[in-house]
Amino acid sequence: VQEVRELVQKHRVRHIAIGDPAFDGQPARAEAIANAIAKLRSAPGYGRLTVSFPRGLRGDGLTPGLIDALQRAGATTLPLRVTTASPRLQRLLKENIDLEKVSRALGHMAERGVRGHLMLRLGLPTETVGEAAHTIRWARASRAATADFENGRQVDLGPAWTRDQSGD
Repeated sequence: VQEVRELVQKHRVRHIAIGDPAFDGQPARAEAIANAIAKLRSAPGYGRLTVSFPRGLRGDGLTPGLIDALQRAGATTLPLRVTTASPRLQRLLKENIDLEKVSRALGHMAERGVRGHLMLRLGLPTETVGEAAHTIRWARASRAATADFENGRQVDLGPAWTRDQSGD
């Protein structure tokens, strides 16, 4: 946080990109950092400071408190690296992401107006058509606003997210 303060004061930095893909691996630590940045952001001259996660977050470590703190710290979109919804491929890749926790986090994000973005992959070695379809179905059923399938193209998943934002 001291480093962020110095960057803003000395170099007029207005955006902090946190490149730690395990940032949400210790939710209490991450929440303390986000709360400190949010506090700094509320000080005169820091209000335009924003935060992003270009390498994504794991997603199953995002608690409601951490999501709220990240929003106050200036995050408007949280990209989540899920890779695949296939349990077999999750084990093979040693990711073992708890998709239920990711889904709950996406729901909280949507309720708070924070855009959830899924970073997925299709065409993994040994992936079956059924497993790829399962990942796509999971993404479409989620409360994420957008997704990309590692092809550089963002796909709007929007109906659930848009509905939440419009009040319908």
